[in-house]
Amino acid sequence: MKGLSTLLVLLAAGLWPCAHVTYASTSVEAYLEPNAVSIGAFFSGARITVAGKVPASSEVLITVTGQNEDLKLNRKGRAFGLLWMNVGTTTFHDVPSVYLLYTSESLAPIGRDHFESMPGGFESLGKKTTITPSPGEAAGVLFKEFLKLKKKEGLYAVHRGEIQYSQEKDGEKSYEAALRIPAKIPPGQYEVKVSALNSGSVIGEASEYLTVRESGMPAYLSSFSLKHGLLYGILAILTAIAAGLLMDTLFGRKGSH
Repeated sequence: MKGLSTLLVLLAAGLWPCAHVTYASTSVEAYLEPNAVSIGAFFSGARITVAGKVPASSEVLITVTGQNEDLKLNRKGRAFGLLWMNVGTTTFHDVPSVYLLYTSESLAPIGRDHFESMPGGFESLGKKTTITPSPGEAAGVLFKEFLKLKKKEGLYAVHRGEIQYSQEKDGEKSYEAALRIPAKIPPGQYEVKVSALNSGSVIGEASEYLTVRESGMPAYLSSFSLKHGLLYGILAILTAIAAGLLMDTLFGRKGSH
């Protein structure tokens, strides 16, 4: 009974090393406005606002994550020691279709290499990614090439210093960030996660969900292709031929056919 009494005293005083009372009581709020984005014929990207409250002593990291997918990419190499061409495929398993990171101003001065190794950074994503066929020691090199491709498309990005703080009160502070939604984002549902960090560790999280949907002509074409796949394919080929003939008529040389 004496040992049990001592244990209860230690827990109540917060001195027992396995009692993470702070994490359990950490409150993180996140509100998304708007929570839906429409992709029209001339969609060039959008901005959404995330705001809420976190513990005053923490820093904020926001991630926008798409659904996981298997992405197959062509692998280049020399054929017969002469020509560069496709020599096979490499598949990256369970990688997010979109992965955008937003940091607070206080985290902005941190070096990029150090930031990417933090919870939620690209380094942690690379450790969870499976690549086939197994590249062995070259896995890190292949993942860097994968990142270059996704960053070029605007679907993976780090936006540093985009989160603003204000109004510290009762151990909490308010934050707000304007998130950039890239033009090439595919339709779907995306998790917008707000993580509160303290000394590089996550002490609390909150999530909202963003819906991206097609509207207007893109929505009509997408629906038509699903319902009438064969006809859609024929029309696409005829459209390409007509466009080629028109370009040849407008810019081709005289007498060409």
